[in-house]
Amino acid sequence: MKTTLAISLFATAFCLGTALTDPAKRQDGIFDDDGDAILSTGYARTGKMEQNGRTGVSAMHAILLNERKILIFDRSEESEAHFDSGQAAWSTEYDIELNQYRALHMQTNSFCSAGGFLANGTFVGTGGGQRTGRTYKAFEGYKTVRLFEPCIDGSCVWAEYPSGQMGDNRWYPTVEQLPDAGAPVLCNTTTSPLTRQPTSELFWPSKGAPVYMPFLVDTLEHNLYPFVHLLPSGNLWIFANRHSIIFNYNNNSIVRELPPIPGNPRNYPLTGTSVLLPLRPQNRYHVEVLVCGGSEGTRGGKHGQADNTCGRLDLDSENPVWVMDTFVFPRLMPGELDEPKITNSVALFLFRPTDSILLPDGTILFINGCQKGIAGFNRGDRPILEPIIYDPRKPHGERWTKGLAKSDIPRMYHSVALLIPVWCNQRVCTSFNCVYNFNFSFPLNVQDGRVWIAGSNPNQPANFTAVPFPTEFRVEYFSPPYLFNPDDTPASRPLISSVPPVLHYNQSFTVNVNLVAITAGLGFQSPLALEPNVVIVLINPGFATHSLHMSQRLVELESSLSEDGSEMTVKSPPNTNIFPPGPAWLYIVNRGVPGIGVKVMLAAS
Repeated sequence: MKTTLAISLFATAFCLGTALTDPAKRQDGIFDDDGDAILSTGYARTGKMEQNGRTGVSAMHAILLNERKILIFDRSEESEAHFDSGQAAWSTEYDIELNQYRALHMQTNSFCSAGGFLANGTFVGTGGGQRTGRTYKAFEGYKTVRLFEPCIDGSCVWAEYPSGQMGDNRWYPTVEQLPDAGAPVLCNTTTSPLTRQPTSELFWPSKGAPVYMPFLVDTLEHNLYPFVHLLPSGNLWIFANRHSIIFNYNNNSIVRELPPIPGNPRNYPLTGTSVLLPLRPQNRYHVEVLVCGGSEGTRGGKHGQADNTCGRLDLDSENPVWVMDTFVFPRLMPGELDEPKITNSVALFLFRPTDSILLPDGTILFINGCQKGIAGFNRGDRPILEPIIYDPRKPHGERWTKGLAKSDIPRMYHSVALLIPVWCNQRVCTSFNCVYNFNFSFPLNVQDGRVWIAGSNPNQPANFTAVPFPTEFRVEYFSPPYLFNPDDTPASRPLISSVPPVLHYNQSFTVNVNLVAITAGLGFQSPLALEPNVVIVLINPGFATHSLHMSQRLVELESSLSEDGSEMTVKSPPNTNIFPPGPAWLYIVNRGVPGIGVKVMLAAS
């Protein structure tokens, strides 16, 4: 069988603790490594990590469908979730409110595939792995296209098209949403031990035969799951191995070749992660990208050292140069496990599957991953249990927040993380407006702004007990420090109470807001004592797999607050290059604290 190495361009309706200091110097609170006082000793400094729920299948792939549900799928293999027939499931729909899952039938092997949204909100999954035998009965997934229409009531199911849907086999692909609602892009890199044919194709429906891409030849060997970001120009930034280009997918031409990043390769199987930094109207949507992690190579195998650097590149510069940074945080908890060795070292070495999550306040959370090895089954070691936060607005050397709440669950190969919202069961929508009546009788820790964490399966086949890093089904939630006041009480949360359900480009609209404190079980409190400093942002959390968050994006919107603080006049993105059509999450952020995210649709017309 012939499997190709490819970047495929898909088109159509697819819219896609701290060190101790001198006791005489210490008073209340704690100190960082330099002896500087830290005001809070608890959640306002570290955030909060909690475990609640199980996914049923190992979360190799995940995407947020709506306010309540996350779609999860793995490869065809054994799992916790089974049907009445005894057949194992390899896909589930996870309920964020109930922390329960519903098993979903799949026909095809979705191993190491990709996905994204159509402009109408339908999820599209693409590619996959080989046919599996009588135990799991999965058809070959290399050319498969899968559709999933999100729902709340538990009635939605997969629709699969196992063959003939794509021009080339697709394995380890990357999907990026395009500005044309009918022309999302799927950038794939697939490989066979015998054949490598780098191609790209516009798809859904097919827009012609796959197109040869020399860039994917030049960047061999380590260029699976390439990093791809849509730029405000309408072109694509594509990164593979250590190299990147600006690519015009309309005429399949390279607009610009960019300098290679220093250090090691950054793509699978030496996988790091990449994120498009937040786009803001104040600087005319100036474009910078961040690439972190990687590994020294397959020569070290499981013991090869992962790369401890990040590179930041200004794509709007006339002479772009990678500005390098290093992950650093201290050991927080004494002691280590004997085997496997789980440690929080002085230098954080990121390698796949480190996830990079755009948070509503414009910072980036790095979570999951390990320090040694390469991506693949049983090829990684020394898990990283602490997240860190990067603030792109701070000066170089001051961007990292360390000492955050630690997990006790290793998240190795095939783990994921997603920014999540809160479910509002009192939403009333017309064609012009959605009114939100939130019920705050539930605990604060189920409010959004948290990060959902799941997966980890470095085993072939799945192994639940008898290995150093078992196949993982437990769910964790990380609440970032912005959800807490310095005294660890719940932070004051702004609220969007009404918003149009559909946004059209370059149009003004009104958002009703409440700049009040929201606390568990108490509902609305007194207005904020501090002068409001409010921004509105649009977020696409992306499709998560293999340290990628495909189509992830944060765009700040132009806005102004009324004198009485009850409503905001907001302007939608100026065009589809800034934020492509399809589903998005609208967040209000007041003095760095995000409110309740609400779902909207960006309509191209």
